[in-house]
Amino acid sequence: MFGVVDLFTILAGGAWLTKESVKSILELEDNKANARQIFSFIEEHTDEALEAKYRADIDNPENSEQIWRTLELFKRDNPVWCKKHENKGWVGQYTHKYYPPLFGWQDVGKKRIPLHAASSASQSKPMTCEDLNINRGLVLNMLMQTHEKMTVSMARLEAEKKYPLPHSK
Repeated sequence: MFGVVDLFTILAGGAWLTKESVKSILELEDNKANARQIFSFIEEHTDEALEAKYRADIDNPENSEQIWRTLELFKRDNPVWCKKHENKGWVGQYTHKYYPPLFGWQDVGKKRIPLHAASSASQSKPMTCEDLNINRGLVLNMLMQTHEKMTVSMARLEAEKKYPLPHSK
């Protein structure tokens, strides 16, 4: 039937399988723990109702003036916080070229980015729908920051940086 070598091979294989199963279970437990931490982080740092309200306000062109006034008043009342959260430019690792920062708190009160096609028509180069969506996302993130909250997508990114899930093999 089985030889001694076959028996040791089966036992060694079984031991290896057991070791891998234990390792897999431990990774699964780590994943569950990190997933719980990610979920808690997102719950703590977001407000979905507020985000939905601001998203609706941004989508309505009639609210543009109010949105900009809200951001400008927040910057006026919180200059130290806004200075700390300004976007900085960066130098490309391979190109060594300077890339200016995206629109951020450093620009509030100095310029207003278009949020709708009608407001972008006055510019020399009309903006694409994708550009307008990027602008709306930037402004939405800034509006959420005025309430010390994040958008769900930003909170998910930050949580996954803070509590990384191991990649499956």
